[in-house]
Amino acid sequence: MFNQRLGTVLNNSYRDSSRFADYGRATTVPAAGETLGDGAFMRWYQHHLYPLLAQNDAAASAFWHSLNFLGPPLALMAPGIVLRVVWEAIWPSSHR
Repeated sequence: MFNQRLGTVLNNSYRDSSRFADYGRATTVPAAGETLGDGAFMRWYQHHLYPLLAQNDAAASAFWHSLNFLGPPLALMAPGIVLRVVWEAIWPSSHR
């Protein structure tokens, strides 16, 4: 039962990430009941996560594992990584 629920979560997260990336384009026509604002937080998060990958080994490892289907995408939402992303968004380091 747990594996079935986890599979559903993972499948939805991959589908949602593609849809949310598309909604970042002004030319995209959203599905019924959705807006181009859907997924705005995830686009913001990715925008601030990518520069952090070169500086933070935990974030880079979670990202690599997720891209290679060796770990869940939710690993990028671990508290330590989220805090570091928010920190970098508020007080950017000089490594950008």
